[in-house]
Amino acid sequence: MALLLILNMQLVEKYNLMPMYEVLRHYSNHNAAVIFLAQAGHESGWGKSNLCKKTRKNWWGVKSEIYGTEYQIWYTYEQAARRFTDLLKRKYPNALRAAKEADIEDYVYWLKKGGYFEDSEERYLAGVKRYLGILTKKEAKDGK
Repeated sequence: MALLLILNMQLVEKYNLMPMYEVLRHYSNHNAAVIFLAQAGHESGWGKSNLCKKTRKNWWGVKSEIYGTEYQIWYTYEQAARRFTDLLKRKYPNALRAAKEADIEDYVYWLKKGGYFEDSEERYLAGVKRYLGILTKKEAKDGK
């Protein structure tokens, strides 16, 4: 039995998350896209944080790989999703694998191990899980 994360469509519509979800799903898979949206909710309050507004579509608070103290500025959902998933592929491949398997604990573990966030693993996991609970309902399904 594989875990399938079911989107809360009312919330998706309320915060206009469908364009971001579609692009994230294109560059990863459904479960990973849902987890990435939950993470974005935790990081930016569904794009309402001052940092997110200042950096346009940087819902994850990703810093520039060239200028480590500056935050990435992304202009479209596609650019943000593509660059975010590219970052995961390059620097956090185990985290990406865990997200595709809907393993949120492993996802956060590998992000922390790779230095993605400074907060405690427990606190970060609780924040992402809180948004994941708002965004989804869990349901076991056969298949991938």
